[in-house]
Amino acid sequence: MEPITTSAFTMGVLSGIVANYGTDLISAIFKPALKLEPELQKSLDNAQTLNDIEDIFTRAIGVIDASAASGELTINGAFLDAVKGIRFNHADGTVNIGNTSIKSEVLVTGGGANATGRTHITENTTMSSKGTSISLGNGCSIVMTGGASIHQS
Repeated sequence: MEPITTSAFTMGVLSGIVANYGTDLISAIFKPALKLEPELQKSLDNAQTLNDIEDIFTRAIGVIDASAASGELTINGAFLDAVKGIRFNHADGTVNIGNTSIKSEVLVTGGGANATGRTHITENTTMSSKGTSISLGNGCSIVMTGGASIHQS
């Protein structure tokens, strides 16, 4: 989805939640984020409008963390945008990224210290962070195995 479509979709979902279920359901949705950022509870308690809820949603949800574990994760022809960060961890599996635009304040792609897997980033992919950008044109690719990774901030 395009960012404007995603925002409209998010507002539609939030409108339905607020209108039909109220604050208890919203608190349940944000429960994992509230454990990480307890100060969000005060914002949630004081929320009056859908804009207040969207602000909390943006602050609470701004991370994408995807792991292939021992399987395969493929992202092709996508647009991913996260407020705080995106991490793709191949672990003991395989991550394939191609024909994709990825944007966030911080990006981490590859494997952790004990990883045995593989990440393959292929052509027509752009990965942009707050201060860096990697752009792969036709015929280009990046392959990382084991604990190799790219950290962009």
